[in-house]
Amino acid sequence: MYKKYILILISLILLFSLCLTGCSETETTSGGSDSLYYGMSVLEVFECLEGEADMPLIITDKAKSMLEENPELFDKNNTGGLDEFTDYGLDYRTIMKNINMYGDKLMYIPEAYVISVTEDDIDGQTITEMELMDADEKNYYVVGLTSYDGIYEDDIVECYALPLGETSYENIGGGTTISLVLAGSCITKLY
Repeated sequence: MYKKYILILISLILLFSLCLTGCSETETTSGGSDSLYYGMSVLEVFECLEGEADMPLIITDKAKSMLEENPELFDKNNTGGLDEFTDYGLDYRTIMKNINMYGDKLMYIPEAYVISVTEDDIDGQTITEMELMDADEKNYYVVGLTSYDGIYEDDIVECYALPLGETSYENIGGGTTISLVLAGSCITKLY
């Protein structure tokens, strides 16, 4: 049923792998907030998503600034101190109306269904990709730079994440699915 989506996930993982292995191995770091993946910053890692043919994405300027100025929000599953960075009034419809106005604050999704979740270890760093659907059946594609322990397909989660941009892909029904792409900050299992 999700064959097309699985192919997209595989291509994104391969893209990340190519982006990351293209850097000099002498720049390997310990994985701190300032640099990940052979010296790449959090922003540079997310920029690897741009230009993917199967799932096109352009990261907004505001999101790029937020990723660059606050990398510590995105390199582990933060569970505290998120209120000052979160706009609790943001929702899918608001953001999709004019995506370029957003990306300087995290959004909060209080309850979302996990359609799929994949985790891959690339050169010692975990990349997690999740497809979420909220109660209004809006789709979110979340990329996290950490492992979200205990979260699996069919779970219900709450999510703090940064809107990066929008993408679309062909679904198995022959139509097009539009999805908001998010950089994961804190995702926790509700049930």
